[in-house]
Amino acid sequence: MQITKIQENSEQKSESANLTRASSLLVDELAFFTSILFHDIPCWRLKEISLTNYSQLLISVESTQETSLCPLCHRPSGKKQSHYNRHPQELPLGNYSCRLDLRVHRFYCQNPECRRKIFCERFEDHLQSYQRCVDKVNEQILFMGLEAGGSKGARLLNKSHIQIKRNSVIRRILASPLPNHSLVENIGIDDWSKRKGHEYGSIIIDNDTHKPIDLLAHRESGCVCEALKGYTNLKTVTSDRADCFSKAIREACPEAKEIADRWHLSHNLSEAVQQAFRGYYNGIKGTLSTCQVKKKEQAGSVRTSKTTLRQEKFIRIKKLQKRGCTKSEVVRLTGITHNTVNKYWMQTEFKQVQYKKRSGIEEYDSYLKMRFHDEQVQSSVSLFKEIKEMGYTGSRETVNLYIRSWRPSFKPKVKIPKWKTLYYLCKKEESKCSDQERLWLKVVYQSKEMKELLAAQKKFDQALKSRDVKLLGQWLKTETTCLELKQFINGLIQDYDAVVNALLEKWHNGTTEGFVNKLKMIKRMCYGRASIELLKRMMICV
Repeated sequence: MQITKIQENSEQKSESANLTRASSLLVDELAFFTSILFHDIPCWRLKEISLTNYSQLLISVESTQETSLCPLCHRPSGKKQSHYNRHPQELPLGNYSCRLDLRVHRFYCQNPECRRKIFCERFEDHLQSYQRCVDKVNEQILFMGLEAGGSKGARLLNKSHIQIKRNSVIRRILASPLPNHSLVENIGIDDWSKRKGHEYGSIIIDNDTHKPIDLLAHRESGCVCEALKGYTNLKTVTSDRADCFSKAIREACPEAKEIADRWHLSHNLSEAVQQAFRGYYNGIKGTLSTCQVKKKEQAGSVRTSKTTLRQEKFIRIKKLQKRGCTKSEVVRLTGITHNTVNKYWMQTEFKQVQYKKRSGIEEYDSYLKMRFHDEQVQSSVSLFKEIKEMGYTGSRETVNLYIRSWRPSFKPKVKIPKWKTLYYLCKKEESKCSDQERLWLKVVYQSKEMKELLAAQKKFDQALKSRDVKLLGQWLKTETTCLELKQFINGLIQDYDAVVNALLEKWHNGTTEGFVNKLKMIKRMCYGRASIELLKRMMICV
């Protein structure tokens, strides 16, 4: 009996030792996971991690804060009233979505003058009040929403084990604050189409940082003027010389330099020149029809027949044979096959073999001529079907080639270039033009109006590339009879300061045009259902 009691006591002691060892290991593991999961939140302590039936990890956490600040009077309080559990969503772990079971304390406010008597402890840098996701999850949702939009962003997040709906993604985008850009100095402005041909908005870009700073729902001068008044340190504004933008710039920031975009200056002149060129084209159209280069018989290399090639092989084989080369050496030196060398080895003279190709169509010659000439049946398909019933075994293409010489020869129509082809031909280097194109260019430059028009465009482009203000002033004094060119010159004179600034300053509107293309992509990604506030945040907050 004593021996059994001793054995039972030893077993109990070993079991208790194993339990204490397991509990110590569990405590160490929880501390290790706490340091990994909540290394930046020292007031949270991990209690347990369990797997639910929905492939979701439930992480039980408790707060270790002994005091907290009242959200109204901001006085610390250490008097606890009760506790409750919050269940915010946490970042996923592997293939599992995570949710916290966070135990939070309520405190009494010990300030008698404060109207808040009981308040819940706050975690300002990690979990906001009334939020169902921790701040890291909200940042991930906002980033995905700004990059992909509402529906697509929600699908990507759900694939990444963050459970959310598209409306929640859109709400987070709309709630994101817009950055303050009131101190920008150099901006660019351009319009974008909300509904092409009907509704247009405006976009404003910071030319220093190459980032969008504002998106307007309209492009009227009043709307643009109100937006520009918010920028107090403006020095330069680039635009495409649209009347609405020019008027708004002069009213809102008269001290800022208005700079015209150089590409738009060249493009606007090109449009005016093309319009005038199209009108002058009708006057030379008749002359162009008579300018045709006569086709010369090209003296090229005559195609070598098979008989000539065979004869050359025979001569090469015989030369090597006379030198005393063996058949194998001849094959190696010439690359001619063994069969060909064997065939010519015993021959003393080259024998020309004549192959007579016979398709059998000659037997139906009289019938075909009778049908073709007398009865005017000139369709090769019809004739082929008729002689096929008579026993012809050849192909339809053979019939077509046989009767081709019987058809009357038609002169090809005179080729006349279109006005746009002729316009771009004038930009081409003469050394790269063909003989026919040189004839057309000769006709163009014989027209005094077209010659002056093209010369004026070339001189203006030269002034833009060299940034020569003096040359531009001389060009503006050009006397011309072209109405389109006169209208363009009058427009430049009205915006003379902006045009001169375009030559003197380094700024241009290219970045703005690029962001207009990006805006089109975002608008299509949102299927046209995005409001101006959503588009603005998806452009600016990225």
